[in-house]
Amino acid sequence: MMMMTYRQYPSASSLDHRWVSGDWLTSLGLGQYAAVFTSQLVDARLLNTLSKKDLDKHLSVHNKFHQSSILHGVQLLRTIRFDVQVIMIIFDSPMTINNIKKQHIKKTKPSSK
Repeated sequence: MMMMTYRQYPSASSLDHRWVSGDWLTSLGLGQYAAVFTSQLVDARLLNTLSKKDLDKHLSVHNKFHQSSILHGVQLLRTIRFDVQVIMIIFDSPMTINNIKKQHIKKTKPSSK
């Protein structure tokens, strides 16, 4: 189990269990687990310590793909040091995935002359 210190991820302390169960799980497409994450008061600090065994045994996430999605989501949060403002900046950027796809389609679309 990986332990997290305040120095490693100072922004994690601002992400409470309501954010995890409401915003974060929903963004992963796994809102069906919100009630159990809320009842267990899973906040960002606790997210960082979760294992597949914890998800299965304590949070009733039995589906292996769902476990992987949650753990990959946690890894992304670690990568951005639990600073969700980074995600907001990315989504506000003109280079979001949808805009990149649109630009790619424009470039690869054959001209109709």
